[in-house]
Amino acid sequence: MAISFAGGTDRVVFTGPHDADDLGAVAFWMKTTQTTTIVGVAAAWTSGSRNGWGILLNNVANKITVQGYGTSNVLNIASTTSVNDGNWHHIVFNKNAANGGANEIYVDGVQEVTANASGQFSQLGIGNSCYIGDFIDTFWNSYNGLIAEFAQWYYRKLTADEIVSLAKGFPPHLVARDALKHYAPFVRSDQHRWGSVSGLSAPFIWNSTTGTTFADHPRVFGGTI
Repeated sequence: MAISFAGGTDRVVFTGPHDADDLGAVAFWMKTTQTTTIVGVAAAWTSGSRNGWGILLNNVANKITVQGYGTSNVLNIASTTSVNDGNWHHIVFNKNAANGGANEIYVDGVQEVTANASGQFSQLGIGNSCYIGDFIDTFWNSYNGLIAEFAQWYYRKLTADEIVSLAKGFPPHLVARDALKHYAPFVRSDQHRWGSVSGLSAPFIWNSTTGTTFADHPRVFGGTI
């Protein structure tokens, strides 16, 4: 199963520690046919779309766009693949929030764009929270589609081989375990709230869910958590 967002106020909120390091990664599967402009998919930034990162849909011709904000917009990059074709796509944002740090978007295991941040973008986010599907600020339209296997890694980026493994269907708990901080399979909302592995402290907590239903999940390889 995967979690389905129908727009409006459908959202999932995770509360946890902010990423105190510049390096990290965010990955998930998505499936949508949404054509609305300026759609928010996932973000860890303040209510004013500042101080952190946001992953957006359709901001540039039905592509995935990633924006990083510090005191201003210091990162704005977009994929080359249109991801609203009704097929499952695997998305990775490989992050370096330092001034001049290189940031990349991968779609289905392939790096599509890289760009350096023009300034530092903060990791504090929304009260140490990550919003998925509907952001706390009203500027961004709400996501309409499916999300599965959402995960965040801290302290280092994912390697190209690790990203290919994820895109081939290996679940996050089998990839880069040394840095995995937050993993939400989105299989059953009450039972799957796992957040911390390999000795990393202070896991994310599935804080709240508004709306949403469950639908078919993309194929992944199993393994012991």
